[in-house]
Amino acid sequence: MRSSYQPNNVSAFIRSLIAMAAMGALLMGGLFISAPASAAVDADKIKSLTIEGGTSDHRSKLVIKFPGAGLSKSEASSLRHALTRGQVRHQRFADVLQCGQKIGRMDSNGYFSIALYCGAPGTSTLPWGYKISPELRAVITGLVAERGMAWWQNGQARPWNAPHVVSPDYQFHGTLGPVWWGDDIDYNDYFVFRVNVGGQTGTASLTIAGTVQVRQ
Repeated sequence: MRSSYQPNNVSAFIRSLIAMAAMGALLMGGLFISAPASAAVDADKIKSLTIEGGTSDHRSKLVIKFPGAGLSKSEASSLRHALTRGQVRHQRFADVLQCGQKIGRMDSNGYFSIALYCGAPGTSTLPWGYKISPELRAVITGLVAERGMAWWQNGQARPWNAPHVVSPDYQFHGTLGPVWWGDDIDYNDYFVFRVNVGGQTGTASLTIAGTVQVRQ
């Protein structure tokens, strides 16, 4: 796991939410290798639900934990079906970006897009955006805390994008740069929020991560 730079402007509120959701699950590595959807069962009640999606170049992982009574198996099944529309969506997109190109990556947790804006040498940037899926937004209560996009340029950690505490329907966005021809860019972001499913409240964490290559 690469070391990351922690910016000074991440609020104490976001720090506490992230700690509550277990930071150990935030980065890449073995995070995305399990089955697309799984659940932990305790005394016939579902205490946590995990839904993963994406492709080899962009992945997402949603973890919802229910500290109370938990969900019945049928309730958990209905929730999984509602969030994924019956299946975890996988779409394959190119991971190479050229001047003026924009690519999008969608799975059951949301839609991510990134583009390459080319300027004078040393001024090219990668503007990105992320929107949480309508199905997931439907069960979120309250605000969503975003850590801020972390990114690496050819393996070197760069300053994170700004954090946000916003409505679930917010269009998350930011810019990575400057970038150069031949750069390999890795990125990941982390979100935490509360959910309510049939009266059962829980805490959810959502991680997105991927890689793009900047080419002429």
